[in-house]
Amino acid sequence: MRKKPSPRAASFLVLIAISLMSACEGPMGPEGPQGLPGTQGPPGPGTRIVLEGQLDERGTGSLSLPPQAGTLGDPPAITCFVAGSTSSLAWLAVSGSSTTGSWGISWNGTNLVVGITGSMPFWYYRVVVIY
Repeated sequence: MRKKPSPRAASFLVLIAISLMSACEGPMGPEGPQGLPGTQGPPGPGTRIVLEGQLDERGTGSLSLPPQAGTLGDPPAITCFVAGSTSSLAWLAVSGSSTTGSWGISWNGTNLVVGITGSMPFWYYRVVVIY
């Protein structure tokens, strides 16, 4: 039966192995040739638009997107923000809270319509659309 090395001997062997590995490293060689170009990636987002308006006395507002922005089956990326003034230094993301309200999209037969509801009366909104 083979004896296990003592912890001290094992530590010594690890130290020797590390020393040998670092001693084997030499100077860096020349850079290799340029590889072949990869395949074309998917297209990124095309058009970004920002639409603005003011909510009514119920904290509700809506706006139509241009026809090229998409359909319910192929919607664009949309984010909505609200603020108490157009010069506000902070805009709140419309996230379903009692202050910011909620937003959604619908189809009017020709265009997508973004609607915001349940927000603060007469606040301003900005809708960012990427399609």
